[in-house]
Amino acid sequence: MLFLTRRQELQDALKLKDSEHFRKRYLLSAMESDIIEMTITDKNPSRMQNTG
Repeated sequence: MLFLTRRQELQDALKLKDSEHFRKRYLLSAMESDIIEMTITDKNPSRMQNTG
């Protein structure tokens, strides 16, 4: 089963307002457990990002 969801949508569904707490407590743990995985977006990178 494949679901594409943004971090903010997951955070909103859990009714969590603090993005840092959500990332540390839920997102990283779920990624380490292979429950979810990051995907590559087709978005152009920000000019502020170092791409290489």
